[in-house]
Amino acid sequence: MIKLYHTNCPICKAIEIKLKSLNIEYESIEGAENIINLGFSSSPVIECEDGTYYVGGAECMKFVNSLN
Repeated sequence: MIKLYHTNCPICKAIEIKLKSLNIEYESIEGAENIINLGFSSSPVIECEDGTYYVGGAECMKFVNSLN
């Protein structure tokens, strides 16, 4: 399962919609403070089980699209 850290911005919402449409199980973690605690300053952030992070709208969307 992946974790999606987000701030409910339009890009974050689009990524959530895409994950749901692909039936990808994910944990939704809302709030900028959670992203900052990870050491990042951009949202959204996707954390994979292997410890890989994808940061920012373009990088996260590219990753999600690769799950097709």
